[in-house]
Amino acid sequence: MVIIKEKYENYTPLGNEVYLDLESETNDTIIVNGEELYLDTAFQRMWHARQWGEVRYFPRRFKKEGEDGIELVKGDKMYCHHFLIENRQAKDVMGEKLYFIPYPMCFCVVRDGEIHMLNQYILVKPIVEPEEKYMTKSGIMIKPEAENIERICKVVKTNATSEEYGIREGMIATFLNDADYAMEIEGENYWVMRNKEIELELPTYEKEPFDIEIN
Repeated sequence: MVIIKEKYENYTPLGNEVYLDLESETNDTIIVNGEELYLDTAFQRMWHARQWGEVRYFPRRFKKEGEDGIELVKGDKMYCHHFLIENRQAKDVMGEKLYFIPYPMCFCVVRDGEIHMLNQYILVKPIVEPEEKYMTKSGIMIKPEAENIERICKVVKTNATSEEYGIREGMIATFLNDADYAMEIEGENYWVMRNKEIELELPTYEKEPFDIEIN
C-alpha cells in the first residue's frame, strides 16, 4: 500500500488530461436470460467503448469550459466521451496501463452513488410521445413502441453554472439539433449535453402536451 501511495504522489500530468484505469476498452459482455455472453466488439468498436474508469492522475489546475465546483479525487468513478479509447491510446504510467482524456470531454464523477456533473454538462431524458400517438382507443398498438418526441427533453441533472443559463432540474425544454449524445450512466440511459445546447423552456408542456414544430 505504501508503494501505491508513493506512485500517486510522484506523478502529476502537466497537460489538461485526466488519466483513468479501465477494466476493459469495450463493454464486451451482455446478459441474456440471466446468462453472461461474450460480445465481439471488433465491429463498431467505438459504439461499444467503455466510457468510465477510475481516476488515477490529474493536473493541479484544469482548463474548464466553466467552473464546475468539483475537485477531483483519486479513485473517483468518472464518465467521459467515447474518445477515451480512440487509437488505443493506453500509456504505461508508473507501471500501470492507463488511458487519458482531455478534461473538457469529462462528463461527470460518481461519489457514494451520487452523480456530480463536470464542466458545463447536464443530463436529460427524452420526452416520449403520448399514448394516443401509438395506440388506438381500443388498445391496439400501431407501432412497436412509443417514439421520442423530436428535440424535447426533461432536465434531470444540472451543473454549477446551469442556473446562470436559466436551466433547472425538472424543466421541459427544447434543445439544439444533434445535441442528444446518448450514453448509460450508472445503469440509466441519458442524453448528455451542455448548458448552451438548451434552447427554450416549455413550462406548461408536462401538464398540457401540445404539438410543436421545431425548425
